[in-house]
Amino acid sequence: MSVNLLERIERDLDNIGELWDVDVLGSDLDRIWQKLSSLKTQFGVQKSLQDAVDLLRQQQDGMPLRDQRAMRVKRLIEFVFGKKIRKGFRHMQLRDLDCDVLKFLGLSYSIEEIVKMENAAFELLRTRVPEFFHCRKLSHLLYRPDIDKAVDATVNGDHDDDGSYENFFQDHTTARLESHKRKFDAVESDGASDEKAGPSQGQTPTGPDHTTTRLQRYKRKFDAVESDGAADERPRPSQEKEKAVESDGAADEKAGPSQEGEKTAELAKYGDVFILSLKDAQYALSLGEKVSEIFLTTPLTADECGKRPSFLTAWLTEDFGQSLSIRGQQLKL
Repeated sequence: MSVNLLERIERDLDNIGELWDVDVLGSDLDRIWQKLSSLKTQFGVQKSLQDAVDLLRQQQDGMPLRDQRAMRVKRLIEFVFGKKIRKGFRHMQLRDLDCDVLKFLGLSYSIEEIVKMENAAFELLRTRVPEFFHCRKLSHLLYRPDIDKAVDATVNGDHDDDGSYENFFQDHTTARLESHKRKFDAVESDGASDEKAGPSQGQTPTGPDHTTTRLQRYKRKFDAVESDGAADERPRPSQEKEKAVESDGAADEKAGPSQEGEKTAELAKYGDVFILSLKDAQYALSLGEKVSEIFLTTPLTADECGKRPSFLTAWLTEDFGQSLSIRGQQLKL
């Protein structure tokens, strides 16, 4: 909104006071009062939404929002998609909102405020908040560690079976990956520009640390922000265990049909295997704070179909691995 428009609106509001000196019918005042009441409802909703916008814009990306505001997002998601019986249908109506708008609504209002809100205010909120949100281009401000963690905490909740939560979470995961890619591309572009600048920009290399490029330092800073300083890295297996697994794998290749039971027992002792959906795999790989390392393997030998498909191996934290296993389908060895 331009400054001139805001000033004009304020002047028009000041002129309403002149009604005191005008002899008008009561019905005329009723009509004006209805318009003022409608404006009061609009301003009340807009003020709450704008406070959430100011909070997102002012708070640094790597810092949690004040007053544990991100927890409101978690509670609203549970309210909207949970199976718990509730009075009224407002939670059902909010399922029509897209992923980012619903999270923004959670930052703006508590569940109690939404439940107790007057019908006119709720209808205005439900129908106008998407326009308010998207015209201000706020989506990129929502993908921050504390809000991501709040959404992650809803994964194992008891949701309705209509598929609405799965659609919500799939949209969140897709947008989250795109947001991470945009941030990393920006860091990479910035680092590449710094590298091209050279000594002419006053960046004369000195000292042993100069083998580390500016891009690498930016990437470490970006990764630190995404993990929110709380990465729980799972230790890698020792070299001895890796050699033992390789040795067992070589022995399995030589095993004949009579040794099938022994192979199954040998594999089972290392743990259970689960098949994940593509959506869950994308979600898992998007969590920097839950994934310590990711390895790409390109086999040298072909499989029984004559192909050599590559595969990824990701080291996850124990608690996150357990939560993913609940969503996956166990593979019988």
